[in-house]
Amino acid sequence: MKEISRKVKLVITSISQNDGKSIAMLDGLYSGRGNLHTIEYVENGEDLSGTITRLLFLNNHASVVRKGGVNSKLEFYPDTTRGSYYETQFGTLYMEIETSHVSFTATPTGFNGRISYRLFFGGDKNNSDSRDMKIQVNFCD
Repeated sequence: MKEISRKVKLVITSISQNDGKSIAMLDGLYSGRGNLHTIEYVENGEDLSGTITRLLFLNNHASVVRKGGVNSKLEFYPDTTRGSYYETQFGTLYMEIETSHVSFTATPTGFNGRISYRLFFGGDKNNSDSRDMKIQVNFCD
């Protein structure tokens, strides 16, 4: 199966129980082969500026890998809890991710992705944040 690569415009909407709603509009690169869909972009937010982020969707699971000012790998498998980390210049934060939903569907102009999950920080089930991330991928050409 042939790999497809295209420039894309991204709209990433994140809703956090603790932090509220944020919207990021970014340029990126989409690559796809079969059921594997990858979107790569450079973060422009205050805390993550310059960090390269790669979103991967494969079948019914996803991952977010960040390299740069922040390093992390978050894996999302529905109905499971997985350990992960968030590494900054100030140290590494361990967390667990409890995923409730992952989807990635084609649209006439690109793709829509969604990841719903809950983060538990430092192994403490009382220190958590519920999040919903929606990714709109629009092809440029």
